[in-house]
Amino acid sequence: TGLSLSSSTAADAALIAFYTSCRVRSEYFQGSGNGMACAQDVASGEILLSVPLDYCWTAAAARANPALAALGDGPLDAISPENLIALHLLIIKASPEPPATAAAADRCRWHHVKLIASTPIETLWDWSDAELKQNFQGSKWALAPSWSKADTLADLEEWSQYPPLLELFKAYEIHKLSYLWAHKVLNSRMTSFKRAKDGSILQLIAPGQDLFNHSADAPVSNEDVQIDDDKSLVVVRANRSYKQGEQATFHYSGTSNGRLLFSGGFVLATNPWDSVELALTLPLHQSAGPLFAELASTLDSGVKHGGAFAEALPAEFIEMAQTEDGSDPTDFIVHMRLMLSTLPEQLMRVLRFYIAAEHYSSYSTQITMAEIDMLAGTKAVAIQKLRNGLLSMSSGYPVVRAANEAELRTMEAEAAAGKFHPPAAEHDDDFDRNDPKWERAHRRRRHALLVVIGEQRIWEAGLAMLDRELSLLMTAGAGAA
Repeated sequence: TGLSLSSSTAADAALIAFYTSCRVRSEYFQGSGNGMACAQDVASGEILLSVPLDYCWTAAAARANPALAALGDGPLDAISPENLIALHLLIIKASPEPPATAAAADRCRWHHVKLIASTPIETLWDWSDAELKQNFQGSKWALAPSWSKADTLADLEEWSQYPPLLELFKAYEIHKLSYLWAHKVLNSRMTSFKRAKDGSILQLIAPGQDLFNHSADAPVSNEDVQIDDDKSLVVVRANRSYKQGEQATFHYSGTSNGRLLFSGGFVLATNPWDSVELALTLPLHQSAGPLFAELASTLDSGVKHGGAFAEALPAEFIEMAQTEDGSDPTDFIVHMRLMLSTLPEQLMRVLRFYIAAEHYSSYSTQITMAEIDMLAGTKAVAIQKLRNGLLSMSSGYPVVRAANEAELRTMEAEAAAGKFHPPAAEHDDDFDRNDPKWERAHRRRRHALLVVIGEQRIWEAGLAMLDRELSLLMTAGAGAA
């Protein structure tokens, strides 16, 4: 492999034997922490690392583990792929080192989980509810981490009522804290692939691939991290040429600062993939069914064949709104993950749903996709309603963007000078300015501000676009008159 072990830990070194190809080594980088350095010059497109798919953490590998397989197919079928992988991680973490005669996949995963366990993980699950609400008011991240954490623990509580699983938990010391740790590993390291061969989704943690750092400068591509189904490998390729010793990175797909902070505990100073989630409810008119179906076909899921992706849900989709009595739905919900780079096209896609809904609320005459943009009067009403929807969803932030940006500049200057002030409510002559908790609180606040500012920028841009579109319609209408 041409790999130097001079900078590798014992755990890193142990994994190297299981890679089918490796041109990188683990190394510490100032500003980004542990990452993968090139052990030699590497050309763009060359393989940096490849690992057998069978050595990865997958639901199939979990089901094959003897301790889990003993539960039988019925219980295993009731456990989600993510939870199966989490349980597998904990079982292997609590197990002794396999003998040299054991299967290579088992030995690889044992060394890998030991490496993972030695690496601190901080995600939004580590923030208190008070911290989340204080720092993310107006954003989904004020509540989403607590909800997902509670859902995860509810699964564990439910399974603890099943005696065979309870016995397994006791045998491998699986409890609330360890189970949350396993899911933090999943949140920070698991990759989802849409497989080219059949379109199925495969979730996995690939030893070695999970050690590469994210870079917003790397291209978002399906070429850098792939499953090679012909060779049954997970392959990481260089997205550009690298010199020996240079850190090799890839882009964790189009991932917002909120998602990066939730799953990995870090943010980017400038993130072109910041996003906000739009969810708007519209009436379902039966006569509009064919048009709505055609409009739905124009939505962009954001998931491409063959490559890795970070978000569990598609970027754009519709769902039927559930009724309390179980009757047929009368409304549907348009979901969109809005980003600045695609905002004009996304707003136009959702606006067409509004125009169609507005038309069919007053008329029974059928219209086509080609006719939607011709309905100037209906379009003006639809724009105003869409604008009201955006305004409602963006109005929860307690402070305007300019004030948040001013606070961020002050805090960044303080951090550069090593001055970490405690919260105003806790100013006290007795506080120890060198206490690590102030640095942590300061860092978390800076990270939260970057998330919120990115979101506010998108909402503001969306409202401005709709205002311009409405102004153009009004001007055109006045000219026609």
